[in-house]
Amino acid sequence: MTGPRLAACLALLAAVACGSWPQAARDCDASYPGPCIWPAPPELNCDDIVHRGFTVLPPDPHGFDLDGDGLGCLSPQERAYRTEATRAGRPATL
Repeated sequence: MTGPRLAACLALLAAVACGSWPQAARDCDASYPGPCIWPAPPELNCDDIVHRGFTVLPPDPHGFDLDGDGLGCLSPQERAYRTEATRAGRPATL
């Protein structure tokens, strides 16, 4: 692939990778108001996306917030830190 077709593909790839794809053109699930995560199907899991610690609202069709705390795709270490920080009255940010 060369010429204008290659340039168009590279521009599209850059727009998607850099998050500059127009919001109106995206099909984002309202359960995830921060990052644009496409609705199910197909069902995604945390290994399929790069986002971590984002807000999750019901109904959470992908199941990113397994413990129901409103945060998606936290590692076990992040969850333990946030839980301990909250109990100790500290800010729960890393």
